[in-house]
Amino acid sequence: MLVVLQFCFSALLAVLVLLFQFAFDACGEKTCNYGLGEVSMWTGWIGILVALASTIVLRWVLHRRSQVTWWLPVAGSGLALVMTVLSYFLTLRATGLTHI
Repeated sequence: MLVVLQFCFSALLAVLVLLFQFAFDACGEKTCNYGLGEVSMWTGWIGILVALASTIVLRWVLHRRSQVTWWLPVAGSGLALVMTVLSYFLTLRATGLTHI
């Protein structure tokens, strides 16, 4: 059940990372670092995907060993949130904005 909640949370975070990219609409050609913007998008998406995939794989491995696995989706959600916040700050840096 927690893995399903983590999947839903990760999907929402992935949409949020996509919405961060709309901050580039306020930029002119010379005011934004578009390369860093692309890095911020991929950092968020890949980080969220890695957190979700590692949670699923580790949960399967630990479940086969009959070990407690409730903490894995919680840790995976935390990692996905950290990667989303990192993407947010990279987007701020790339656009030169103080907040979105």
